[in-house]
Amino acid sequence: MAQRILEGEQYESVLVRGEESDGGLAVRSNGSKVTATYNRPADALQYDAGDAILPSGSSYVTVSGISNKGGDIYVSNFTAAITASGTPAGIGTMRFHLYSNPPSGAADNVVLIVSSGDMTSYQGFIDATSPVDLGAFVYYQSNTSNLHCALASGASSVYVIPQTLSAWTPASGSTVRLSIGYFVV
Repeated sequence: MAQRILEGEQYESVLVRGEESDGGLAVRSNGSKVTATYNRPADALQYDAGDAILPSGSSYVTVSGISNKGGDIYVSNFTAAITASGTPAGIGTMRFHLYSNPPSGAADNVVLIVSSGDMTSYQGFIDATSPVDLGAFVYYQSNTSNLHCALASGASSVYVIPQTLSAWTPASGSTVRLSIGYFVV
């Protein structure tokens, strides 16, 4: 992202400026980022392709603090980090499903099936490929997410279900951090 200064203010994202005969149009938007961190269950059971990666007893991860309460956002990037000593054998692409309302029916280490009751709140998914081993954790990054999401009325959260697309064995109690970079639409 480029940094620009306009009328004494610094903007680290997009600046659109058009001139019209009746005064002109100026749109300024600073990108924002929200993060959620959780621990997966204290077991080292293998994940199979299609399994959800969730905290114990939860069917989703809440990512809170989005500044456009009840509005729309454009997800510009998505990152995930999972604690691990080295890259687990078989770990590969992850898929992150986003919802505007809390989804139902998912559980850790169970194949994810999006229920028909969740269809209206399902906002789409983001794939992150090729995890990078950074020593104490593996890191996923998707800089081209390009996903338009609608938030529920009055809400400042999105709900995420991480899903593995390959079989691998996690460390017991691994910490998972999800971050969403977005622009208000």
